[in-house]
Amino acid sequence: MTFDEITKVLSDHEAKTGIPFAYYEFNKAPGSDRYIAYYEDAPDQFGADDQVYYSNGHFTIELYTPHKEPETEAILTGFFDVAGIFWTKSAQAKIDSEDMFQTVFNV
Repeated sequence: MTFDEITKVLSDHEAKTGIPFAYYEFNKAPGSDRYIAYYEDAPDQFGADDQVYYSNGHFTIELYTPHKEPETEAILTGFFDVAGIFWTKSAQAKIDSEDMFQTVFNV
C-alpha cells in the first residue's frame, strides 16, 4: 500500500459520500460532522543480509461520526474491498469531550 493508493481510495470515498479526509489532521475545522483522519504508521517490511526485499506501507484510518454509524463504516470498507485493500477494524471509542464516535481501521 502506498500513500498515493490510500489517498486515491479516500478521495473516491469523499466524492461519493461528501465525508472529508486529511492526512493526520485538518488545518481548520473539516466543515462536516463526519470526517476521516489518516496517517502512515509502521510499514510492513521483510529483509535479510542488510537489505530490504519488501516494504509496504501500513495506514491507520480514523472515521469520526456523531454516533455509531454501521452504514457509513460499511461504505468505507466497501471502497477498501473494491480497491483490493486488506483491512481490519480495531478500536472504537466514544469521545465525550468532542461528542463524537471514533472507529479505527488498519490497512
